[in-house]
Amino acid sequence: MLHQLLAQARDAQRERRAIPALADEMLVEAAARYAACRQFVPFRVGQLVTPRPDCAYKGAGDPHIVVEVLPMPKPAFAVAKPGNHEFGHMVDMRVLCYAEQTIASFWVESWAFEPWHKPKAAAPAEGVAS
Repeated sequence: MLHQLLAQARDAQRERRAIPALADEMLVEAAARYAACRQFVPFRVGQLVTPRPDCAYKGAGDPHIVVEVLPMPKPAFAVAKPGNHEFGHMVDMRVLCYAEQTIASFWVESWAFEPWHKPKAAAPAEGVAS
C-alpha cells in the first residue's frame, strides 16, 4: 500500500515536471532573443510592451510602458543569492504597469518582453443591432 502511494506521488511529480516537446527549440529561440537584446534594446521609451508568456515575469498580455532604457545592461548581483533566478539579471529596461489598483515600476530584462497590442473588441453577434 505504501509502495503504491509513493509510486503515485513520484508519477504525479514527473507529470508536473514534464518538459514540452519543443523545449529545445524554445530555448534556442530565447537564447537568440537574449543575445540580440545584449546588443540593442528593441524597445523605446513610451512604447507599450508586455511580458512574453514563456518568461518568468508576471502579467503576460497586460500593458506595460517603457520609461527608461539603459545604453548598457547592468547585472543585478545584489538582489538575491547565487542560485536564485534573479541573481545576475541583466536589467536594461524600466517599465511601469498597473497592478492591484496601483502603478508599479520595476527594472526588467528586455529579452523577456514583446510589443503589446490592444485586444480587438469582439464583433457584435449576428442579428444584434449595434
